[in-house]
Amino acid sequence: MNRSYLLVICLLFASFTGCIEDAEDEVETAPEEEIIRDWDFFPIGEGVTPSTNPSKLLAEGHHDLVANLSNHVAIGIVNLGNRSVDFNASFDQDHPMHFLDYSYDFDVTENSSKVEFDLVPDGIRILILEINSTSDFNSAVISANMNWDGGSSSKSISLYFNYVAKGERVEIGDTTYSYYSGFLERNGKLFDTNIEDVWDNYGYFWKETADANPHTATLPADNVGCNGTGDPSEDCDGSRQMILGFDQGMVGMYVNQTIYVVIPPEDAYGKTGSNALAGETLIFSIRIVSVEKKEIPMSEIRAIVTTDNETDSKVNGNEQVTFTFSATDSVSDSTITK
Repeated sequence: MNRSYLLVICLLFASFTGCIEDAEDEVETAPEEEIIRDWDFFPIGEGVTPSTNPSKLLAEGHHDLVANLSNHVAIGIVNLGNRSVDFNASFDQDHPMHFLDYSYDFDVTENSSKVEFDLVPDGIRILILEINSTSDFNSAVISANMNWDGGSSSKSISLYFNYVAKGERVEIGDTTYSYYSGFLERNGKLFDTNIEDVWDNYGYFWKETADANPHTATLPADNVGCNGTGDPSEDCDGSRQMILGFDQGMVGMYVNQTIYVVIPPEDAYGKTGSNALAGETLIFSIRIVSVEKKEIPMSEIRAIVTTDNETDSKVNGNEQVTFTFSATDSVSDSTITK
């Protein structure tokens, strides 16, 4: 019998004859992919050295703060599973700190003590906490949850705070030395740092960074806040050396202070271009460890003094002059004699 006629007969009488059962048995269905739900929740190091042992970094979760200044610390959440998942993190609303609301794709609520967001597989979210407190705020517990239809998972980490002295303020024209780490905002991958602890323990590297040689020397930056010689201050004798967003973040900081800055592409490596970081929004941690003030040449020093006859007199920097005044008076109120 012709094979086409046989097929028609089978289709018409399949429910009675079962003549296509063998064909159905040959169809194989692909096994469903195993659902993996896993994640990590961790503090991010800052390269802080305790005064008791300068050769070692502070233990994980420990941070140096400067009392009564804005200080930033950061924590990370990474989705290690193979499904997009919702997350949230929170802390006691009585703590003198809050989450920075720096991204359009997460929600900060409950007086900035809670943040909610979703993460794709292998995605990392860096959460920045701003702390402004007196020295009696020494620790905080941050709780986090991963939520999915029909289930959830919870973790928590403890942060500990040590208070250090406020150092010199960074002003326009200064040279700074700092520790830093740089992350991609969109996925939290590390692309650069000079902090040994971060090199060793962060673990989530941008593809261009994976083979980089770790470097741990402090970062020097001349002419902070300067657009060029004399712009915007006479203290500028050249242009800034850092990208604009990093440079602007340092102006006004103090030695021992740590902040995180979120830098859009136009203030980083540009919206387009040949640089591998072009078009990327970046997150930098910055910790100032020392500042060099601009030296003023003697030829530029000027002073106004009150002479014996009470007339104002200019003293040029190339003159050798001895001033005497009472230590109990301010200079502006003292009678200074030449």
